[in-house]
Amino acid sequence: MTNKSPIKFKFGSEQTFNSINKDENTVYFITDDYGNHRLYVGNDCYNVSVVTSLSGAVSDKTVPSTSAVLTELNKKVDHCSVVVSNDSTLPQTLLLQNNTEYRFLNLTGATELTISIPTSSIASGGGLFYSSVILHTVNSADDVATFVQTTSDSPSVVFLNPAASMSEGDTVELLFFSNGLDICCIAAPSNHPTT
Repeated sequence: MTNKSPIKFKFGSEQTFNSINKDENTVYFITDDYGNHRLYVGNDCYNVSVVTSLSGAVSDKTVPSTSAVLTELNKKVDHCSVVVSNDSTLPQTLLLQNNTEYRFLNLTGATELTISIPTSSIASGGGLFYSSVILHTVNSADDVATFVQTTSDSPSVVFLNPAASMSEGDTVELLFFSNGLDICCIAAPSNHPTT
């Protein structure tokens, strides 16, 4: 058995947490602006809340039910890495990795999102895949199926609510996950603070 650094514990706000360099030997107890609590070890979040409800978010159901989607996602996702960007613009292409949440907190207005999902990322999850993208803010009148583009080497994406509006100024959480056959995307209100 090798000697490891002692584990440290820190408490604080999510705003402070987002602004510091994380230590992989530190457990962070974080409270967001809404009073929700999250537990991190370094950059990894261990109490992932996918969405509180998908009811009303899906207008074109291509899965058995929204509650079934929520149940399956919560079974598959027990922790995820969180990547926070303070850039004011999105990257030309966002490379989505399995069990990773991407937060863009300081956008001046996203007009479209181009994603790439490598097959290696899906394979590393044993065929299961989950990734979340939080955008604050969008600046588009497009629906989600127009707003999100995929690269030619990515699997096709099935939009569960393709007509969901990307209203100007909104904060939107986009969930990408595998239903065993396809990569699905659903647009839902964000459960996270914008700062």
